Amino acid sequence: MLMYPHREAADGEDTAFVAAIPDVEKLRRFVMRARRVQSHSLVRDWEGLQAHVRGDLSGQMNLNGQMTLVRQLPADEEVFESLAARLRPLTLETESVHYPAVLDVVKRVLGSSGEHDDLRQRADQLRAAWEAAELKGTQTQAYAVQWGRTDGSGATPLVSDTQLAAAWLYADLVHTDAKGPKAEGLAFSLQERYAAAVRLFSHLAVLTVAALELVEALRDRGLGDLPNAAWEEEVVVGKTELTQQVQMFVAPVGGEIPDLRTSQALPTEWRPFGVTDLLRQDPQNRVSVVFTKEGGASVETYEALISRRHRDDGWVELEILAAGSTLYLFRLNLDAEDRVESITLESERMLLDSNETQLSACRFALDAYRSRSVAFTTASSLTWTVTLPSRTPAEEAQMHIRAEVLQDLTAMESHLGQRLPAWDGRASTRERVQLRHARLIWDGEVIASFRDPVKIHAAIGVVPRVIATPAGVVTVGSVEVPTLAQLTRHPEMTVEEIESAADVEPNVTTFLVTPPVGKALLTWAPERVSIEEDDQLVATEELRLTGVGGTANPA
Repeated sequence: MLMYPHREAADGEDTAFVAAIPDVEKLRRFVMRARRVQSHSLVRDWEGLQAHVRGDLSGQMNLNGQMTLVRQLPADEEVFESLAARLRPLTLETESVHYPAVLDVVKRVLGSSGEHDDLRQRADQLRAAWEAAELKGTQTQAYAVQWGRTDGSGATPLVSDTQLAAAWLYADLVHTDAKGPKAEGLAFSLQERYAAAVRLFSHLAVLTVAALELVEALRDRGLGDLPNAAWEEEVVVGKTELTQQVQMFVAPVGGEIPDLRTSQALPTEWRPFGVTDLLRQDPQNRVSVVFTKEGGASVETYEALISRRHRDDGWVELEILAAGSTLYLFRLNLDAEDRVESITLESERMLLDSNETQLSACRFALDAYRSRSVAFTTASSLTWTVTLPSRTPAEEAQMHIRAEVLQDLTAMESHLGQRLPAWDGRASTRERVQLRHARLIWDGEVIASFRDPVKIHAAIGVVPRVIATPAGVVTVGSVEVPTLAQLTRHPEMTVEEIESAADVEPNVTTFLVTPPVGKALLTWAPERVSIEEDDQLVATEELRLTGVGGTANPA
């Protein structure tokens, strides 16, 4: 890597080797920084900023000849400090956006031809103005001050506004070590140092905007090759609050914090934090739901919560959310002393707003199918039991099928890193097979896919050794799921040319690919698993779908 020569640091600066930075990157950084300066509230008030640059004075004199001078300062000292902070990198030699470095780039971009003399002249004028406003040194930019007692004692040196402003920067704002000429400014009050800084840094803000406009002129003439992002990316937050759509996960105290640089998968101890967890933070909302078999044996216990209460004369309605996915509405009838007299189940429904919620509801329903009753216990120890209806094997199989589709869809959401549209409940057997096949391929499995011969097209004279399928999508109901590019073959398959395919495409013929007897062609995604030798080509997973064999044609 190229390095700039080492130099001695100025007071308050860190010494460093600075890596060489391409000109276009210097301009990009300058534009981003200058746009931050331009967006500052004090700079947007351009007339007020110019008044600070001029350092306007007003005064009154009484009849005795005593003069009172008034200098206007920004309404908010802290706001002005933020402007100085945004300007700071432009005044530091160690920064890539130090004003001479930026103007040097501008001159190099303009070149030596006479085509852009007007811009070269603007650049030269800007450099002279920046150098005159340099923080280092003792030069007087607008005024100098000296202080002493009327008896002639205690007189200070004549101190320039440059020294006063530099003393404010190095002793009062970002440093505590004013040295050299700037240390002489410490003989004066904080107010005097601040007043000088207001004029000088306001002037630097004006020069920064002028330099930004010069770079804009380069862009308008097609010079500099600056990316559009330099002008379009946000440079200020501009908000008083940030709103983001996120999913929360929680783990026991002391659990390992995952590092997303090594894996997108969370450790097993981390689980989603949902609405049930949120509302259960209030103990009075907590409800336990217990499924039991005939005879009282427990099937499963779920955490639930009271998501809504409504009370009227003689009754209370409780809406209970179980497993984050199933809503029960109960009516509690009360006697004259507000004791529960009877409880009635008014309604029960699944939430269908996401595939994850639907999957949870299906699993909850399957536990209900295996149970005879379900008991609800509130935080106040109120318990009641609901007898569950019996379900036919066909109803249970249908719920298993629904859960399998949703399991595949949520697995795909994990692979894709995004939510898919909520499934509408429609799925043919073919769609289920295609979805499970796509999901297992994304999982990095090798799948037994075709037991019957497959016709493919290939160029005449080229005997295919593998069937290549491009990436695409499979559809389940109204949901489209992306698929990976796949390869299909079997070490013992036979490939037979059976007919010309000239009607499909010139110089193309049709081949019949036949798997070995009693075996299936094998499919995998090179993006997810590497198969280099035939002995590695072994099926690693089956479809395992309710009502479908372990091997099925995914096409």
